[in-house]
Amino acid sequence: MSDLNHVTISGRLGQDPELKFTTVGNLPVCHISLAVESYSKTAENNKKVIFVDVTLWGNAGLNAFKFLKKGRKVAIEGRLDISEFLSKVDNSKQKRLKVIGERVCYMDSAPKTGTEEGVDDTTETEAPPAPAPAPAPEIASAPVTPPVKKPRTYLGKKTKEDAAK
Repeated sequence: MSDLNHVTISGRLGQDPELKFTTVGNLPVCHISLAVESYSKTAENNKKVIFVDVTLWGNAGLNAFKFLKKGRKVAIEGRLDISEFLSKVDNSKQKRLKVIGERVCYMDSAPKTGTEEGVDDTTETEAPPAPAPAPAPEIASAPVTPPVKKPRTYLGKKTKEDAAK
């Protein structure tokens, strides 16, 4: 039996997404930090928050950067990966577990712009009139002829049913 590397995780963004592009191929890469609450069944109200690093590639990364902000609730499907790096403190080799996201589900609606900081920009303004719809193009109708039915073949040979006809 083969191993399965599949993760589904949900939580809130701990910070705004960070978008970068690769030097080769100019592919978009978005890094997000997901705050996931973990509860313990042994103690009452024992809640801790785990921060999970998530990397999103391509269109998933572009859309996450475009639509997500700190505090938004998302669910991510993906796979686990280990990134290796050198520690800045003692120059030792370190490893960090992260999620490579393949699918993002936005679990809450986006906040209205300007209302996050206490500024209400929902003043009533009159919308500009909608442009008149363009007239539909006229389509010339031609008589439709049914397609010619070709005899069925099996590896270049006629079938028994077609041979009997």
